[in-house]
Amino acid sequence: MLVSISDREGDIYEWQIEIYFKVLKSGCKIEERQLETAERIKPCIALYMIVAWRVLFVTMFGRECPDLPCTALF
Repeated sequence: MLVSISDREGDIYEWQIEIYFKVLKSGCKIEERQLETAERIKPCIALYMIVAWRVLFVTMFGRECPDLPCTALF
């Protein structure tokens, strides 16, 4: 089943993806890791992807619900 999204929704998703990778690259400094083998790189990237997703989630949640206490997320 194909699902169509509007251009506006597509722009929002694209923006969120860009922010996600900005967090991954800048916040987690993923490009500065000097792990030389795939066995070392894969777990590192997997962990940083989860961290970047969580940072983005908390940021977006805080913008949408600024009066909600942080205990709702942690």
